[in-house]
Amino acid sequence: MRELLTHPSTSEFTQGSIFEGLKVNNDRSPTNAIVITARCDIANEKARNILCLPIYKAKNWLENQGEELVFRRIEEKLKNKLNIELGKLNISYEILPIYPTESILELVNKNANKKNTDEVKKLIFMFKEKKCDYTLDFVLNARKSLSSTLINNTENSIYFLEQTNLNEALEPYVVDLVNPTSIPFQLAKRLKKGITHLSDMDKQYLCMQGKEITYTAILKSPYIEHLLQKFSNFYSRIGTEDLEPESIEFLKEKLNEI
Repeated sequence: MRELLTHPSTSEFTQGSIFEGLKVNNDRSPTNAIVITARCDIANEKARNILCLPIYKAKNWLENQGEELVFRRIEEKLKNKLNIELGKLNISYEILPIYPTESILELVNKNANKKNTDEVKKLIFMFKEKKCDYTLDFVLNARKSLSSTLINNTENSIYFLEQTNLNEALEPYVVDLVNPTSIPFQLAKRLKKGITHLSDMDKQYLCMQGKEITYTAILKSPYIEHLLQKFSNFYSRIGTEDLEPESIEFLKEKLNEI
């Protein structure tokens, strides 16, 4: 197993320091977090706030933020399946965005003619609610594929870690690159020795999970630099206009002439 972490110090915190108890937006439960503010700004106390990235257990992330990614992956296949299945019932796919769910289900029942319509109803609910139904094989397979993508660290919006605490091993976590958050410098500084009581001001940023909140580990080099590189790439991407499909086909023909 690769060595990701080292022990934290009570005399300093630094880039890569991991702590528990971060409150993120309106999440009901706190998360772990990792410090990404530049080392020099922390050492020279130039940072007004300390920038952190939330760390979630991968299973929890998949059940919440990850579901949107799964849905995006299967959306086109979902539309194609609906087009085919509704066509078999002489129902136009075009009514899906327009008619309410109840009206579409009434049409399905009316045109079913003793056919089993359980799957098409699931597809309709997925389309309308934008939520994944993992009882359907193609949706479950998309989730399994996303899990592989996470572990291989090829999903742009996260950074995968198999450990965030020195007392555990092979527990999948994801660092959420999409949602950076910050805590006051002095609060981050107090975490070095451990916080056992939260003031009203502290409660804006932290939540007690046990008797103490403190730094639990430091992500070692080169992994912290790798995480920062991915975070930087995610936010510094520059969008460009895609080639038109006709141009792509023309260029492919040109290449095939070689």
